[in-house]
Formats: sequence, C-alpha cells, structure tokens
Amino acid sequence: MIVSIRLIFSLGCFLLILSLGITWTQLSRSASDTDQQLLIGDLLRAEASIIERRLMRSLSATYLLALELQQHNGEIENFDIYAARIIELLGGISSLQLAPGAIVEKIYPLAGNESALGFNILDTESRRKEALLAIENRRLTLAGPFELVQGGTAVIGRNPVFISVDGEERFWGFTQALIRLDELLSGVGLQQLQTRGFSYQLHRIDPTNGDIDVFARSELPLTENSYIQDIIVPNARWILSISPAHGGLLESNLPGYLLSLAFALLFSFLLYCGLKSNAMLREARNVALRANNAKDEFIAGVSHEIRTPLSGMTGVLRLLKRSRLDRNQMRYIDSAVSSGDMLQVVIDDLIGLSRSGGDSFNIMPRSFDLAAMVEDVAYMLALDANRHSIDLVVETDVRLPWMITSDPVRLRQVLHGLLSNAIRFGKNAVVLVYARRDADQVQIGVIDFSGETVEQQKSPGSAADKQVNNRRRSDSAGIGLGISRRLVEALGSQLQIEDDIGAGSHFHFRIPLNPAAMEVYDWNPPKALQDMNVAILSPLQQRRESYRQTLANWQVTDIQLLDYDCDKTSEFPAIHPCQLVIVDQSSSEHSVNRLISSMQNHSDWRDALFMHLLPQGSDTGTGMADVRLTKPVSRADLFAALLDMIYRKSFDFEFQENIGEGQAQLERPLNGKRLLLVEDDQINKIIALEILGDTAAVVDVAVDGEHALEQVQREHYDLILMDINLPVMDGYQATRAIRELGGNYLNLPIIAMTAYAQQGDASKSASAGMSDHITKPFDADEFIAIIGRHIEGRS
Repeated sequence: MIVSIRLIFSLGCFLLILSLGITWTQLSRSASDTDQQLLIGDLLRAEASIIERRLMRSLSATYLLALELQQHNGEIENFDIYAARIIELLGGISSLQLAPGAIVEKIYPLAGNESALGFNILDTESRRKEALLAIENRRLTLAGPFELVQGGTAVIGRNPVFISVDGEERFWGFTQALIRLDELLSGVGLQQLQTRGFSYQLHRIDPTNGDIDVFARSELPLTENSYIQDIIVPNARWILSISPAHGGLLESNLPGYLLSLAFALLFSFLLYCGLKSNAMLREARNVALRANNAKDEFIAGVSHEIRTPLSGMTGVLRLLKRSRLDRNQMRYIDSAVSSGDMLQVVIDDLIGLSRSGGDSFNIMPRSFDLAAMVEDVAYMLALDANRHSIDLVVETDVRLPWMITSDPVRLRQVLHGLLSNAIRFGKNAVVLVYARRDADQVQIGVIDFSGETVEQQKSPGSAADKQVNNRRRSDSAGIGLGISRRLVEALGSQLQIEDDIGAGSHFHFRIPLNPAAMEVYDWNPPKALQDMNVAILSPLQQRRESYRQTLANWQVTDIQLLDYDCDKTSEFPAIHPCQLVIVDQSSSEHSVNRLISSMQNHSDWRDALFMHLLPQGSDTGTGMADVRLTKPVSRADLFAALLDMIYRKSFDFEFQENIGEGQAQLERPLNGKRLLLVEDDQINKIIALEILGDTAAVVDVAVDGEHALEQVQREHYDLILMDINLPVMDGYQATRAIRELGGNYLNLPIIAMTAYAQQGDASKSASAGMSDHITKPFDADEFIAIIGRHIEGRS
C-alpha cells in the first residue's frame, strides 16, 4: 500500500513538472517570436518612412511650380534658374518639367533629357489613364515606374495646373518632377536587409487597372510570414514587404521538451526514493499541496490576464480585415502593437512570479504623450463598444502637458481594463474616458453613465472581491479590479470607485506631474482656423463639450452646439449659417447624407464644409461630407483634417495675398542676402519660403540641427532662421554648436522661429546664444522686418 502511494505521488509530480516545463518552453518560444516580430516591424517602419519622406520632399517641387504658374498666368520667368533652385533646396529630383496642354515643353536640366521634349502625355496609352485621373481629381499623382524615352526607369510626380482666365478656371497643363528609382532607393538601405537575413520587395498597385508593379526585390523571395507596410504616395498604393529569408525562426521546441522530460524523470525518481521515510513523505505532501496551489494560481492568472491584450489585438485585426487600407491603417497597426506590448508585459509578470513567488510589478517610468495614449486605448476598444451599443466619448484636457513621466504600459493596462469593464457591463450607455489636469496632478478615469455599480474598497482577499473578480473573469471583461488596484498602487496612486445606483460607476486615480515637464503642447493654429465659425451637431452632450473645448483651445471662438440626432428628426437644424458643420452619426449613415444634402440645397449653406463622424468600422471612402473620420477622433487627426479642409479651399489665395502685401510694403529688402532656414515641418517650410520668396533673398533649407551645422561650415550666410523642436539635434543644441565654432560665427544672427510661446521661452533662446525669438504664427511684414534689422545691424 505504501509502495502504491509513493508510486502514484511520484507519477503525479512527474506529470506536474513535465507540464510546467512544456508550458515554460512554449512561453519562451512565444517571447522569441514576439522579439522577431518587433524587430521586423521596426525595420519595416524605418525603411518605409525614409522612402516616404524622400518622395514627399521631392514631389513638393510640383506644388511650388504650380503656385508660380498660377501667380504669373501660366508663365515662369527664368524657368531654369527657378527649377535649379528648387532642386538644390529639396534634392532627390532628376529633372523638373513644364507640360502645357500635356506636351512637355521645358525641362531642367535639359542635358540628357532632350528626347523627352515634345512628348505628348495624353497620346501614350501607358500614361494617359493616370494623367486623365489627375486632371479629373485635380490632385497630384505619382505615375510609374516608366521606361524613359531618354533611358532609365523612373516615377513621375504629375500635378495638374488650372489657370483662371476671364473668371473661368481652365486646365493649363502639368508640372512634373522626375525621380529616378535608382537614385531614390540608393540611400534607403534595402540592400543591407538581405545581408542581415531578410527578404524584401517594394511594389505598387496601379490605381487604374489594379496591376502590381515591382520596383525592387531581394534575390531570395518573400516567405509566407512576411510583414507589409503601406507607403503614403499620391493616388497610388506603394507596399514594402519584409520577411525572414529562412521563413521564420528555426529554433525547435524539442530540446526544451527533452530537458523538461529529463528533469521530471530525475525529480520523480529522487522523490520516490526519498519517500521511503515517513517524515519525508509528510514533507513531500506539503510540497505537493503548495505546488498544486501555485499551479492553480498560475493557470488562473494566465486565463485572466492574457484576455485583456488578446481582446484588443483581436478587435484591431478584425478592423484591419474590413478596412480598405486607407489612412486609418497606421492607427490600427499602432493599436495592435500596443496590445502586443501589453501581452509581453503580462508574460514578463508571469515569469517574474514563477521565479520569485511574489506579486510585485516591475515599473519602468519614461516620458510619453498621455493624451495620445488615452485616445489610442479608446480607439482600440471602439469597435467592441459599438457591438454593445455603447457610445464611447474621449475627453483630454487641453491643459495637459505634452509629455508626462510614468510607466505608459502599466497605465495602458489599467485604462484598458477599466474601459473594457465599463463597455462589457454597460447597456445602451455612454462611457466617458478622460484625462484631466488638476494643479500638479493628472486625474485619469472612466465613467459608465448607466452600467452596473461595484462596491467600493473591497479587500483583495475578501469573498465579495473574489465574487466580483470571478464574474468579470468569466465574462471576459478585462483586467480584474484587484490587479488594477495593485497596478495603480505600484504607480504611486490609489484607485477610487464611486457608485451611484441607477447612474453607473466612476473609476479614477491620480498621477503626479513632473515639475520639469509641465509645458502644455502648443498646437499653433493658423489664423484661417481661428477665424472659422463652427457648428457641432451631436445627440451626446459629452461629445459636444469635448469638441468645444478642443476647438476653443485652438482659438476658435464662434462655436455653435446643438443637441441633434439625424436618426430621430428630419427637421432643419436650428443654427446660424457657418463655414464648418461637424455631424455626429449615431447609427444611420443615410440620415447624415440626407441632412447634408438638404443643407447644401439651401442658399445659405452652399459654401459650407461638412465633417462626418462615423462609428468605428465604417467605410470612410464614400459619402457626401468633405471629410469623414471614425470615432473616437484624436486631437491630432481632427487638427490635420481641419487644416486639410482649410488649405484645400484657401491656401493659394491666402499666401498670394500675404506675400503681395509684404512685397509692396518692404520692396524686396533682402536682395542678394543668403539665409539658412532650419525647419523639418513641411507646411511651415513652405510658408517661410513663400514669405521670403519676393524679398530677393537666397534661401537654403536644412531639415535638422546637425544638417544646419554642416551647411554653416560649407557656405557663408547672413542670417539663420532656426526652429527649436528638431530631430537629431534640436535648435538650442545646434545654436550652441555654431557659436562654439568661434570667429565670425559668434556674431552671426540666429533667430529662433518656433511655436514655443510660453513665458521664459525667449530667455531659453537667448541663453542658447540666439539673437532673437519669433513665435508662430507670425506676421509676414514683422517677420521680414526683424530679419532685415538683424542683417543691417551686423553689416
């Protein structure tokens, strides 16, 4: 009998150790696979970003040519000089071309391109479709790749130009930028990927017929587990694919299984021998009980915790399958990556628990954008909220600092869990997730306005707390309240739960702010946005107020709010005529289109712009609105959409008017002076170049502080315009480095041209060695006058 007990007990220990060893081996393999995926994802985004930046920088030349043609009735005086200057500023361009009537008449440089003169774009079948598409949409297209008549392979940025003749807008022709593929890809680094064990392919999908055109590929073909990244180009879809050349990780789980088997056999054999003593038998029984309890807790923790990130990843992948790979794709991918990070942290916690037997969490503070994180978590769970008839509203305080210091992954875990619970238990409810500033703290919370309540401050070990946690675990509701409390406590705060019977629950906690990083992000809204009058139509008071605060922070003062549901009323909205109408869709897209159609048929609303807010998972490509965005809309996406709508309507007119006034008043005061503009933002760069365009100054452009330092040592400049927030080396560092060169660099005028307008920012610029501080947005006349004053003072 005793022998049978020993045998059964030893066999049980053998199976337990073997199962734990197999589980550990699989977790290790999963972690290794995750590392491989993160590496490939980083490589993919880095390579795609370089190609995209090079393309967009080079293609902006067609806009500059188009602006010049529109301002001078279809003529460019000294085209060769103007084109040479653009190529020198932007780089990456093989030639610039003018094609009035779609026939190439001017090329710079002409040498080597003579055979392209007189080439009729519309007479060539391979180029006719995309050219007509560009004219029809009035947008820049990127055509190609083509075999050039002058030899070689290239892509061509083709921008249609329309000239006003006798008050009527007529098609003039094309401005073209020719970019050779070998030059575009020479410095990207795709060739080095193959030496590092990766395969790659760069191709595009033809917008006219859907054919696939391959630009570049590695010698070894792509494998099945390849990763893709869209490259944003005008009117086409470029795709970069990367995969491990060997088809994935070659490591096998077999050695881990064999090691687990050997250890289990050895341990069970020794245990069997040791159990011959009654004392050892009692001790082994206690060990087995403790091991069994630990195993139960381990399995329960895995079952409970791993659902949170996996549910997020599943929701995002579901969105990606339904999307058309439009501009939302990057945000979906970012959400999937965030869920992967959360899953990795949970795995790390499980590993730490198995090693130490404790329940502490590893906290890794770093600087991050809290508002963006809150918006990202809400966006990740928006589709799940729609399925539960939950309207999800995001509120981020405009006074939030643009960076805070804490552990973003742990904060994301807590917020994801609280928001998942609110969505799961709310029925036909409104759920608000918010981040609000309160003096030197930030309050983060979730309010379920009609969900179930939870008793406050239950002890983690009480029966009531276990009942609540078990209910959430069985219903896949996300992270348990007990773990949420411990995570918040590890972050130095306390989770507060306020219940109101009939009105739901309020979960919130506070995070202290770092006094050295409490600067509020300056959005730098243009005057055209500040002067807009806006109407917000939404059935939700929380969403109307959230958008009102955001627009008010961007200095928009004329804002109308209306409690309006398109699905429940067909009455004409009781608002005054305005420039922009934001319509919140609750369910039926048809009702929103009907509203927009009826308003556009009214004489007072014919020139109004319409922004349509759709539920998550909707198609953003069709509809009557000028812009269609999926909810919840981040502040960055809303800001970009507003700028797109504004500049699409008034960009040419505004800058033509401003530059004309500056020219008339200052009469080209910078004739022959050489300036260096250090700016990485494309819009700000174009604005500065346009303002300086008629001053007769010679302007070079640098995109970061390190590039500026190199330029200064190669060329002689009369003045430098220096942005502050630059990549690689910021404006302060670049200025100090220039001053350290000594000699004439000590009194070279360097003017800070920045959006930092807080008290003390001018002193920071002066401390770094800058001569003056100009804040954006700036008046064109004052801007040129300050430059002239510093140059004159130096001479």
